[in-house]
Amino acid sequence: MTGKKIFPLFVLALALGAAALSVTACKGSRTAEQSTLYHCPMHPTYTSDRPGECPICGMDIVEVEQEQ
Repeated sequence: MTGKKIFPLFVLALALGAAALSVTACKGSRTAEQSTLYHCPMHPTYTSDRPGECPICGMDIVEVEQEQ
């Protein structure tokens, strides 16, 4: 493949990755009365409803501190 053909594929891959992160961030939108939310300190856009490890870097995910 030439550079002219690879560039659009690279841009498409970046767009799909950004869309996937956006969906993950939207899932993390919760009200105070819902369950605890956890996130990765290195990748705060990754959220989960239970503790564990970040699938991106392997760090332990921590509880998100609620603003008062």
